[in-house]
Amino acid sequence: TATGTDSTATGTDSTATGTDATATGTGDATATGTDATTTSTGDATATGTDATGTDATGTGTDATATGTDATATGTDSTATGTDSTATGTDATATGTGDATATGTDATTTSTGDATATGTDATATGTDATATGTDATATGTDATATGTDATATGTDATATGTDATATGTDSTATGTDATATGTDATATSTDATATGTDATATGTDSTATGTDATATGTDATATGTNATATGTDATATGTDATGTGDATGTDATATGTDATATGTDATATGTDATATGTDATATGTDATATGTDATATGTDSTATGTDSTATGTDATATGTGDATATGTDATTTSTGDATATGTDATGTDATGTGTDATATGTDATATGTDSTATGTDSTATGTDATATGTGDATATGTDATTTSTGDATATGTDATGTDATGTGTDATATGTDATATGTDSTATGTDSTA
Repeated sequence: TATGTDSTATGTDSTATGTDATATGTGDATATGTDATTTSTGDATATGTDATGTDATGTGTDATATGTDATATGTDSTATGTDSTATGTDATATGTGDATATGTDATTTSTGDATATGTDATATGTDATATGTDATATGTDATATGTDATATGTDATATGTDATATGTDSTATGTDATATGTDATATSTDATATGTDATATGTDSTATGTDATATGTDATATGTNATATGTDATATGTDATGTGDATGTDATATGTDATATGTDATATGTDATATGTDATATGTDATATGTDATATGTDSTATGTDSTATGTDATATGTGDATATGTDATTTSTGDATATGTDATGTDATGTGTDATATGTDATATGTDSTATGTDSTATGTDATATGTGDATATGTDATTTSTGDATATGTDATGTDATGTGTDATATGTDATATGTDSTATGTDSTA
């Protein structure tokens, strides 16, 4: 049946209706509208001005459907390929099977079941799916959902406004979430994951590097296997771990505002700070600075290679093996100074006991309030005091010796000045003076009591 000026119907049951309408086929070809054209071996239908259907259905001004069971509906819509479907103004569906484009300017290209839904949505690839205004899915099984969402790569998934997933099996979920790399995952608003298996979970979190993980608002993990957990946590370096700020290979920062900087550096506690290779700071406000420096306790401070501070407010400072143990213990060393006990102080020396103070190379103070001052000086006992430039020795409660040589005071309240005093209240004053016995007194060079 041909109805209209210059209409042409060719084939069994073909129908052409309208000026210049042309229906050609072996069965049920139907062309309706000015310049409508259909070509069919089956039931092709072209409806609308300039509509064209080839083994297909085209409906709308300039609609074009080409392929078995292809369907184009809408002004300038184009469906090309077996079972392809284009619906909407300027919608384009192109593929070898089941390509579907729905919406103004929606575009899909497929060798399988690609689907584009939404204004300017684009799906390219087998089973690719783009849903939303300007959504773009490129790759086998790629899925983009949301305004301006972009998924690129096999099995890539982008969900949310401006979400971007790039890479095989990458996943971006949330407004402005970005995942780049194989198996990269970004989940949350403005989360960014870059690298194979990188994971960013938390608003504004950033994970960069293979297996890097950032969890928490503004968390940042940078480096292979770096892990940042918590608000504002930072981990930088291979295997770095931070709930605070960790920078360096295997660095670990755990605690609010904890900071670890250096290979294997570890900071544990609120405001704990570890700086240096293998440095360890444990406790609130603990600070360890230097290779192998260790600070353990609230406000403890260890500064220097191999320095160790243990206890609340303990302070160890030195270039080698300075050790302070106890509340308020303090040691300062260029060698192996040791301070042990509450308020103990050692400077290039060893101080052991409450308020023990040792100052000088190899000086040793042992006992409550004991004081050893000078090279090789030794004070042993409560309130014992040894002062001198060499080998001064005070032994006993309140024993006191002052020496430029080898003065020795032994016994309760014994006093030796450049001399030897032995016994309770023994007093020896003078070069080589010797006082032996309770209340004995030797005064003068070489005097003996």
